[in-house]
Amino acid sequence: MTEVRPDTLDYLPAMGTPGLLPFYDRFGALAGMSGAYWRLVAQAAIPAGATVLDIGCGTGEVALRAARAVPDALVTGVDPDEAGVQLARRKAAAQGLHARFERGYAQELPAADGSVDRVLSSLMFHHLPEDAKAPTLREIRRVLAPGGSLHMMDIDGDRPDWSGWLKPARSVFGLVQRAAARGTHAGHGQGHGQGHGHGHGLGPTHASAGTVLDRFAEAGLTGVEVGRADSRMGGLVFYRATAPAA
Repeated sequence: MTEVRPDTLDYLPAMGTPGLLPFYDRFGALAGMSGAYWRLVAQAAIPAGATVLDIGCGTGEVALRAARAVPDALVTGVDPDEAGVQLARRKAAAQGLHARFERGYAQELPAADGSVDRVLSSLMFHHLPEDAKAPTLREIRRVLAPGGSLHMMDIDGDRPDWSGWLKPARSVFGLVQRAAARGTHAGHGQGHGQGHGHGHGLGPTHASAGTVLDRFAEAGLTGVEVGRADSRMGGLVFYRATAPAA
């Protein structure tokens, strides 16, 4: 199992500051993200008994949906934000779902080589610093079992604009993030989507789908764009990337 060193990599908490974490699930609901989370879980087609790792799990919205959809799957959410991890654990207990949540980083996943059947990632990748994206994908490739797959949802680089009534919120959110980022070092990589911590510079970068697929290939993954969707936070892209079969 990869050693996780929580104190060696900095990260930016969800909403840019720890104090806003309790409001993140409400923000996701207002942004209409529930359907997108379910779509990502459905796309993964998680087999019974599979091992599932949700990176940048935040408050656990995707991981908990995976646990609900496939009750005997072994679902683990990983995030560097201890407050987010604790909140996800409380939600799992309240909902009676068997999902584990651990503090960890996308570049140092707490899983053995080839031990994970499905990796999930929601609205995280664009928040990684540029120099953390390749290491993160290599780490995903390391933990995936032969034939295992990554299922990732992220902001569409060609359509990143938020809807009209959320644009003022985006401006405030961006200011908070940039202010907080000045006090951190680009670090790990867990994104924000459902309230995850993430390490980045002064703002996220929204890459085109072609660029993301090229990064998959460089990491040894065969990637495809599965589909696109609209949300109040802008366009979304769904990807699938598969590890080579044994």
